[in-house]
Amino acid sequence: MTEWIVLEEPCLGHPLRVSACPAGRDCAVVILGGSRPHVGAVSAAYWEEESLRCETSAGRGHRDNVVSRRFARALAMHLRGNVSVSCGIHYDDLTKEGLAQVLATAERLLEELTVQLESNR
Repeated sequence: MTEWIVLEEPCLGHPLRVSACPAGRDCAVVILGGSRPHVGAVSAAYWEEESLRCETSAGRGHRDNVVSRRFARALAMHLRGNVSVSCGIHYDDLTKEGLAQVLATAERLLEELTVQLESNR
């Protein structure tokens, strides 16, 4: 059985957590965080011949697709496989500066996840 990779970093007083389950060259990822974790968007990146495709679905009023799409595309490129990402990050009254901090934290977690996935190959 494949071991899950779990990474967590505090952000604006709440944890931002990335859980990933590698499956060969493929990977399933769940990103949750903030004051009310939820499922706000789902992205699937996959290869069609030599082209990377990414499909995303986001709940009404949710912007989690920015993070789910970033993770799905970056990981699929790195793994050369299929990647699904479910993302739900919520902070009440998030400012522009706060949003920048959330995106920077997510980017650091993506970089660390890429390293972890590479070491598990």
